[in-house]
Parts: sequence; C-alpha cells; structure tokens
Amino acid sequence: MRNSWQLVAIALMILTLTLVSCNGGTYSNPSSPSASPTEWRTLTISETGGTFTFADIGLYITAPPGAVPEGEVYNFQVRGFPPNIPLLPTGPVLVRLGTFEIVGDDVMFEQPVTIRFRLADSRSPGIMSKGYKLTTDQIWESYGNAPIWTDGMHATISTYGPGVYGSFEFIQLHVEARVSQMKGPVPLSVGFDAIITGGYPPYDVLWDFGDGSDSQGGHTVAHAYMDPGDYTCTVMVVDRDGNTETDWLHLTCYGISGPPWLP
Repeated sequence: MRNSWQLVAIALMILTLTLVSCNGGTYSNPSSPSASPTEWRTLTISETGGTFTFADIGLYITAPPGAVPEGEVYNFQVRGFPPNIPLLPTGPVLVRLGTFEIVGDDVMFEQPVTIRFRLADSRSPGIMSKGYKLTTDQIWESYGNAPIWTDGMHATISTYGPGVYGSFEFIQLHVEARVSQMKGPVPLSVGFDAIITGGYPPYDVLWDFGDGSDSQGGHTVAHAYMDPGDYTCTVMVVDRDGNTETDWLHLTCYGISGPPWLP
C-alpha cells in the first residue's frame, strides 16, 4: 500500500511539472514616448558655417567654419521626430528619447556639425544618453554619446552628413524571479520564470533551487522539492557583456499532514 501511494505521488509530480507554465523571458526595446513629426525647415550651410535656430521645432544647429569646402554651399531640409522609425531589433535595451532627420545634398561635412534636438520626454540634465544613426538597412548603428542638455528637454549629437539620428537611454540589467507557488506539501512542484529587462541580450539564466540539487539553466524552468523545509531559490542572469544580476525567493515545503503548527 505504501509503495502504491509513492507511485501515485510520483505520477502526480510528473503531471504537475508537465502542466506548469510561465511567461517566457523574452525582451523588447521599450516604445518611445509619443511625438508627432515636426515641419520641415530649410538649412543652407556655406564655408563660413554659422548657427541656425529653429526653436519652433526644437532644432538648433551649429556648423563651424570649414565644415563645408571653400566655395561650396550645401542645402538641406531638417525636421524632428521623423515617422516610422524602427526600434533596435538587436543589441542593448534602450529607450529612444528623440530623433531628427537631415536630408538634401549627398555630402559629408569636413568638420562635425552639432545638432541640438528636442526629446519626446524630459530627462535629468547631464545624463549621458547614447547617439545612434539609422543605416540604409533600417538598423540603428551606435554613433557616440548624446548628452542631455541643461534644460532636460534636448540632446546633442555631432553629425558628419545627412541621415536620421537619435538619442537613446540605456536600461540597466534587471531580473525578477516569479514562481507558480511558494508553499505546499511535498512533493512540491514549482514553476519558475525569470522576468528580464535591460542589459545586452542575449541572456544566460541559471537557477539554484537551494535544496542541494543541480542548478538548471533557462528563462522558464520547473523543479520538485521532495523534502519538508524552507528553501531559498536564486536566479542569476548574465548578459552579453558579462553584466550580472540576481534575485531570490523563499519557499516552504511541509509534510503531507499540513503546515507546521505555529503557537
């Protein structure tokens, strides 16, 4: 009879492990704050350079002398928040703060032209966001730093030619451990899920269940606790650049008769 009960318990444990499911630990780059495209403005730069202010659309452009070859004149159109701009499909997890577009003569500046452009949402002045340029394949390519202006509403990028540019804020790596249940009688079958944000995907995930069993990898895993007791389960995430983050949960397993009596 005792052996029959053990077989039934094992069968139930296997069935429970099969049925337990959690959301996958996938990632996505957060959507940008909503912002409508601004109107086009005309930009003409000669060998003398100059400062061009389009305050109504949040663009301020400074071209140093020598940015344009002697005797040449470059003509462009500029605007902020161009529509239908993709998020980063790979690489670090970032929030897009603002973008601008410059089109016109297919040329390169001989000296960098500085463009201060409006953000879709305010940020703390002085933070260092990342500057990116959109390639012809619609992939954002790291371009340099894009410091936030003192008003918290503009960022600055130095450009060498026409294109779409943007300012992105990096999201730090973070993991949250979630479980299907935190206490119950043994054998206790538990589903675990690592909710990961930020960092540089892809991620390596490792679970330590705290009961002396082998560690297990994966965003979503399942484990059975066979002995009564209190356990601390730890999940560790390592991103592509070697950054690590951990989280943990406490679980209680008690005998089949019920939880321990408390005075």
